[in-house]
Amino acid sequence: TAQAAIRCAEPHFREYLAIEHGKDTKTKEEAAEAIRKMCGIASRTELSTNHKARVIWKMLDDEFQAWKALEHA
Repeated sequence: TAQAAIRCAEPHFREYLAIEHGKDTKTKEEAAEAIRKMCGIASRTELSTNHKARVIWKMLDDEFQAWKALEHA
């Protein structure tokens, strides 16, 4: 849950969501909404109790880390 909030505040993560997933994420609030929709949850706090959402989030964050490494290599 905390990691998702931190990512939403990162400009590179918002850029990743826009480029790779076509999400309009200019603000951290828009990024949070995109994450909720992508993970199928109403609140990011559900990431700590909803296994399926947590798996989706982990895959999304792993993809972001790989994207960031390639973009800044």
